[in-house]
Amino acid sequence: MARKKFEQLNLQDAFLFSAALEDPETCRLILELFLGYPINNITVHAEHSILLTSDFKSVRLDIYASDKIKVGYNLVALGDETQKIFFSTKGNNPEDISEELAAFLEYVENSTDQCAAKTQSETVHKIHNKIKELKKNREMGVKYMLLDELIKSAEKEAAAESLAKGLAEGKSKEQSRYSRLILLLADDGKNDQIVKAASDVHLLESLYQEYGL
Repeated sequence: MARKKFEQLNLQDAFLFSAALEDPETCRLILELFLGYPINNITVHAEHSILLTSDFKSVRLDIYASDKIKVGYNLVALGDETQKIFFSTKGNNPEDISEELAAFLEYVENSTDQCAAKTQSETVHKIHNKIKELKKNREMGVKYMLLDELIKSAEKEAAAESLAKGLAEGKSKEQSRYSRLILLLADDGKNDQIVKAASDVHLLESLYQEYGL
């Protein structure tokens, strides 16, 4: 299935989410929604290598942010000895979160003007304006296209490797099957059948069935 164009992405897409969080203001707004308290002077550290290398092997779009009191926030993976907080756009307990956060989680799945207009949340409106600006960024659009091409290339390479492996395994099994048949025919003194089967596919298959191979 064809991937969406950059302008059509929702925030649930790892690329857009990571790209959005590279902006300190957007990162701060989202963190405040998640954590429920104000944060100032966010510094963002992002892993970009996936967008710039030609030897693509895996997707890595980590965002790490730190505030003025040196508290770290890893927006992708949290290591040991940290407080882990998980939010799901598919959650069924809206009473446990604020209306503003619930509105944002809905926006993550549908990052459109229509969805943003449904909420009175100024924070969601600010985030949406940032996302609209980001989607107009031609450089980011080019990076997304590059990533798309790298993924397609990797998928084709993996498929080719899988096919080659399958063919090699199939050839090896067939050779083993044929060798066992020859030994069985030789044990039964049917050397003439060995010679005939080498050039007669139908006879070969018949002998396979006869010897249960």
